[in-house]
Amino acid sequence: MCVVQKISQREEIATCNNTERWIDEMTNVMIIANKALGPDKQMVIREVNIADDQVYVDLSGSIYVEDAAEVLKKFIDFFGHGYRSFYVDMSEVDYIDSFGLGVLFFIHSRSMQNGGKLRLKGLRGQVRELFKVIRLDKIIEILP
Repeated sequence: MCVVQKISQREEIATCNNTERWIDEMTNVMIIANKALGPDKQMVIREVNIADDQVYVDLSGSIYVEDAAEVLKKFIDFFGHGYRSFYVDMSEVDYIDSFGLGVLFFIHSRSMQNGGKLRLKGLRGQVRELFKVIRLDKIIEILP
């Protein structure tokens, strides 16, 4: 359960007992907020390979909040099994929302805390531009 604590007129802090529970609650809020978007091109985890303690994930489609939450749950499972370095092929991803960007940043941060790294491959079009605009390409390693 998450408790939102108001610390000033403009700032609130969310304190959560469990990361996964918080993810579920935030996902539900975001799904309700995004219902007006209409039908989506569904994100698909096309392939997952594990070799030499590295996890390779191929994604395709559009990454909206619902999809990003599923990706996050999958990566939390990887972290739970001791994996800390990830290569994510996003060459077939044509859209990512702010929740998806937050998930990638969380994965990057958790990887770094555990001595690993997140590397993204194949960003293109609108997704690549978004990473540049918000300067996430300066934080997360982007491969061609």
